[in-house]
Amino acid sequence: MLQGASTHCSYIGGGREGALRRHRPRRTGGIPQCGTVQRPTTFVAPLNAARTAQRAVPTKNSAKMRPMLQKHRLVHFRKMCKKEYVIFPMKKNALPGWVRDYDSKYIQKIRRFFKKARSSAFLLVLAFIFCRINPVFGASQPNIIFLLTDDMGYGDTGVYGGTFAPTPNIDEMAKEGTRFTQFYVASPVCSPSRVGYLTGNFPARWRIDNYLQTREGNRQSEQADFLDPAAPSYARQLKAAGYITGHFGKWHMGGGRDVTNAPLFSAYGFDEHNGTWESPEPDPNITATNWIWSPFDKVKRYERTAYFVDKTLSFMDRHRGQPCFVDLWPDDVHTPWVPTRGDMGMRRRRFYQSMTNFKQVLAEYDVQVGRLFAGLKQLGLDSNTMVIFASDNGPLPTFGNTRTAGLRGAKDSLYEGGTREPLIVRWPGHVPAGRVDNSTVICGVDMLPMFCHLGSADLPMGQKLDGEDMSKAFFGHYVTREKPIFWEYGRNETEAFGYPKETPLQRSPNVAVRDGKWKLLINADGTDAQLYDIDKDQDETTNLADKYPRITNRLKQAALKWRRSVPGPIERTVESEDNDCAPDS
Repeated sequence: MLQGASTHCSYIGGGREGALRRHRPRRTGGIPQCGTVQRPTTFVAPLNAARTAQRAVPTKNSAKMRPMLQKHRLVHFRKMCKKEYVIFPMKKNALPGWVRDYDSKYIQKIRRFFKKARSSAFLLVLAFIFCRINPVFGASQPNIIFLLTDDMGYGDTGVYGGTFAPTPNIDEMAKEGTRFTQFYVASPVCSPSRVGYLTGNFPARWRIDNYLQTREGNRQSEQADFLDPAAPSYARQLKAAGYITGHFGKWHMGGGRDVTNAPLFSAYGFDEHNGTWESPEPDPNITATNWIWSPFDKVKRYERTAYFVDKTLSFMDRHRGQPCFVDLWPDDVHTPWVPTRGDMGMRRRRFYQSMTNFKQVLAEYDVQVGRLFAGLKQLGLDSNTMVIFASDNGPLPTFGNTRTAGLRGAKDSLYEGGTREPLIVRWPGHVPAGRVDNSTVICGVDMLPMFCHLGSADLPMGQKLDGEDMSKAFFGHYVTREKPIFWEYGRNETEAFGYPKETPLQRSPNVAVRDGKWKLLINADGTDAQLYDIDKDQDETTNLADKYPRITNRLKQAALKWRRSVPGPIERTVESEDNDCAPDS
């Protein structure tokens, strides 16, 4: 009879001439000393001894054993003792009873363990792959700070080519994060741009198309007096997802001047706030008089950014056990430029728009950005805080378009200089450091869906959003935009609308669309169509409307159709002005 086919065998010695002996093994630690049974149908023996046994097989059983060896490949593996083993297929019934008993008691347990281990390993692999695709998965809800600069030019900071003043802290933020070169705001002027950020909608949908001003000025602008609180709000969505929310800085989406019935910050989902004069609840420390600022303010004009940074850090320090979302919206670098140092005479009105003052204000603003990051590190919150740096619209004055890095246009213009802005995203360990994304097109209306994704919040129910979730671009992926971007500015020639006056080339038609590499500008009456290939001509110097009539016509129809779809002028009555100036439902 073949020993090893019907009886469990061990081979003494690892050489070819190792002796073969039949015996009943003794147990050591629950494992047979004479071999290892891995499966009910498996027999294991040292490889060299197996070869010896194969030659020593009696003739009676050689016909059974040799086909097995030829049919089944030898599977080699090493144990810690570094001996080689070979697996022989065997039928379970051919094993001795003690082996079957051993298998039922122990091997099945081992098999179940490895089955679970394989399942766990598979899940870990899937989790790793998913985390690579979506770095937010698996991380706790990050703190989010949305640092929105006021009236910053695309070319103001050093990292975007500016040479006005050193901006080492903003530049360092770009080195530690990702910088985008094709980021657009929803409007070339303050209020509608901010509405686009907050709501995820093009601001014309909520009847905000100009900066909010007096009731009379709003009527001339054909717009509401404040943002309807029924509009979507990223603060409201994040609050519902467990965030505590704060707004520190400029608001300008309702309140101030003679508009005294604007909804409070809480109506939009903010838990804490310190607002400027153009808000429903102005901070008395910065509003000593009935105007945006005054020399009598407790916190001076040149101290405001530091004040808002302090409020932000205090807010986050007091709410360490909860994810925080903060709108940090300073009113720098908007005019008037009031410097912190130098000749007191430079604080006079006639220098409020001088380059000398601008350089000092920009340098001080960069210092405060550095204080923000230093404060986060001191609080131990730096590694779990995403900071997004952007602006609300283009600059004015542009100093010969040097502040726009040569882009045509300015604030109050739909050319690139009025709508293309810096965007820097920093989150250590998650957002790639030192990366520059020159291809992904992102718009301010994308912030709501991106914030909801980053904060694991639901999108607003029953609301149609114009923005897209482009947040994968924050984590090193190039994302192709699916929806076009639409703009409008300048519905009429009343004094309510301001237009750039530095050069006639800065004033644009009043409707625009960007779809892929193409951008079309046109007036709402269908005149003055201008088509530009932004990939090749970002300065918008060569009008291709005549060269590409089909593309021009397609974008023209899309732009004018969109313009007709937004709400028209608001019909106001004396009663509505006294009680509720929200948009008509």
